[in-house]
Amino acid sequence: MNAKAETVHTLPTFRHSFVKKRCLVPATGFYEPDKINCVKQPFPWHYFKMKDNSIFSFAGLYDVWKDKNNGKEIHSYSIITTVPNTIVGKYHDRMPVILEKEEEEKWLNPDINEASQLLLLLKPFPDDRLEEWEVGAGARNPINDYPEVIEPYKSSRQGTLF
Repeated sequence: MNAKAETVHTLPTFRHSFVKKRCLVPATGFYEPDKINCVKQPFPWHYFKMKDNSIFSFAGLYDVWKDKNNGKEIHSYSIITTVPNTIVGKYHDRMPVILEKEEEEKWLNPDINEASQLLLLLKPFPDDRLEEWEVGAGARNPINDYPEVIEPYKSSRQGTLF
């Protein structure tokens, strides 16, 4: 489950974690479905990554809780999303919050618990540092974790209006 930057500090689901249980979710890229240009499923998916191929971190929240059915301890996390920058906004109305390297320490600092200070970090990432391309249907299923999933998709749609 994602958490919206606009409400993460007020919703009961996330409020405590926002103050006490912030984390970084490392990544080399992320996918978004094209819900802007396509109205019916299956949506084409796009892969986004840093132009310099660097690892980056999403702003996240974690929690540890007990499953009511079996009493088992569950470790979970959510990625915070925000309004998209122009590159992601071509395909989707939200994007994950990507923290600048110098913001990561502030995000993790347990002494910072004022919402006003933390909310400043939950902004769209500069689009000039990201690149994207359409990927094939394998990106739709998280079980598909192999390098070919992020290869550019060559479809008959490329170069045409659809």
